[in-house]
Amino acid sequence: MNDCLFCRIIAGDIPSTKVYEEDKVFAFRDINPQAPVHVLIVLKKHLASANEISEDNLGDVAACFAAVPQISASAQATYQSDVAAFPDQMKGLYQQMGLDLKGLDD
Repeated sequence: MNDCLFCRIIAGDIPSTKVYEEDKVFAFRDINPQAPVHVLIVLKKHLASANEISEDNLGDVAACFAAVPQISASAQATYQSDVAAFPDQMKGLYQQMGLDLKGLDD
């Protein structure tokens, strides 16, 4: 989806600090961190919300959760994870479903 902020980050059109990538998942540091370690994990396949989860894309969603231990280990931080539909601040719409991973260690 061309107008989705997160799809544009995944495509490399908007710069980000990538911390993890595989065929279904892309993770990058939040540009406005709310914790010492704050990573957003998004699916490469655009899902606007959890309402779009189906049997057809369940493997993609599972890959997002499966990436959490690897990402948190590489950041050497314990974490708090929230499932989120990340808003596009300019449009006031939710643009991408993923995980918001916040490190709890200083």
